[in-house]
Amino acid sequence: MNMEFSVLFPSEIFFGNPPLEILHSLDASFGSFFLTLSLLANNLGSSIFFLSLLAMVYLCFSPQLGSKLALGLLPAGILNSLVKFLVESPRPMNLSDNLTHMQSKAAEFSFGFPSGHVHTSIVIWGLIFLSIKNKLVQTCSLIVIFIMPLSRLYLGVHYLGDVIGSLILGIINLIVLLWFIRKFPDFPSLDMLDESNFSIQRKIRSMVLMIIAITLSPTLLYHPGLLTPHLASLDIMVSASAALGGFLVGSIFMKAFVLPTREIWSSYLESDSPTLTLLIRLSTLVVMIFLFYLLPSLVLKGFDFYNHILVRYLRYFIAGLTIVYLTPLILFHWKNGLYLRKSLNA
Repeated sequence: MNMEFSVLFPSEIFFGNPPLEILHSLDASFGSFFLTLSLLANNLGSSIFFLSLLAMVYLCFSPQLGSKLALGLLPAGILNSLVKFLVESPRPMNLSDNLTHMQSKAAEFSFGFPSGHVHTSIVIWGLIFLSIKNKLVQTCSLIVIFIMPLSRLYLGVHYLGDVIGSLILGIINLIVLLWFIRKFPDFPSLDMLDESNFSIQRKIRSMVLMIIAITLSPTLLYHPGLLTPHLASLDIMVSASAALGGFLVGSIFMKAFVLPTREIWSSYLESDSPTLTLLIRLSTLVVMIFLFYLLPSLVLKGFDFYNHILVRYLRYFIAGLTIVYLTPLILFHWKNGLYLRKSLNA
């Protein structure tokens, strides 16, 4: 099916190919170094990498920082893909053979504006830079933020205007996120659940249903006539929204049923056996993800409804719930929490 889409506005600089082709004049000086760096950045900005990073930080290092990363990553993914879906700005076309080959390596099928890699990298690596007072971590964060826009241009998957717009959107997103974290440090809060058990159960149920209703709403954008870029953008939006729903519901369950005295777990580095603790936590996470996400996906893949938008929502909702609630729950009850050492959050 022939797809005709227009960029935001005609401009050879912002939405034209010359800036992308000019970047490749550096090839003679840098050889394959910049290509390797760009492919690395492409993976560092992928959804799989960010979800893996979120899960590891949440379970192995700090549930507080992991929660902040989730509140940064998932809403950013929803916002970015929603803008893609509505603006319908195409990715670069009619490139040189070299750039077309590189573009195919990145395997991007959604719309171009704004760049999800640049947007989410600003939010996540910016948050890591501000949250972790370690010079090596901060330096690495700045490097990733710097190379991400260049890598997207070098691979030919975004115009200069896509990247600039994403930088602005990412900075605004990060500022709003920092404000939200300061304003609501215990989000989602259970402070209103201080009544009878019946009232608590009813309020928890209401909160869960409200979260599901809100995060399920992007599926309403689906209709059979959508073209490939629309579907790819919508898939990202639904996945991020579903994972956010699972994260929020898992957080509510954790605070209501597992951590009534506001207990938290510490970094694996603070345990008596750091290496063993890290191994146990990661192994439990891998097993739980396999059982509740990968295995059901493998079983359902043979059915026609596997690619249905609601099935996609359910898969990612369960993935978020597994990371935030089910995996810590298993570790809390395994050997009385030996490998998820509990400490009071005074």
